[in-house]
Amino acid sequence: MGVNLKKVAKAAKEYRHILIVMRHAKAESLGKSSDRDRNLTDKGLKQAKTVAKGLAELKLVPDRIACSGAARALQTCERMLKTFGDHPTVDYRQSLYDNGVQAVFHGSSISSMMRSKECSGNVAATESKSPVSRSHHRGRDP
Repeated sequence: MGVNLKKVAKAAKEYRHILIVMRHAKAESLGKSSDRDRNLTDKGLKQAKTVAKGLAELKLVPDRIACSGAARALQTCERMLKTFGDHPTVDYRQSLYDNGVQAVFHGSSISSMMRSKECSGNVAATESKSPVSRSHHRGRDP
């Protein structure tokens, strides 16, 4: 976690919309299970909670989150939502796992999230192979 969140929060005050792109927290090594099924480690669970608390303290809680279907991304998001509460809208998108970071910037994922009436400021993305975010509608794409 090499990002100074205080500097980000200070700079964020100048913008109407902020896009936060992040990867999942620390996950198990690839073993007998598939890549998609890798879980967070104990350290990863702590990391997700720490980052969520930091974002909340700096008033950078996302309005919308898009999250891939990988177990570790889902677990990161769920852990962060315990801190964020019901505020973020979450969109679970398998395409974020299948297509990586390109899925964030191609198509309408981010642009549609930013145009949403529910989105007044912060959008976060969490993914497994690449960063993605998730919203709290808990809708899943095919």
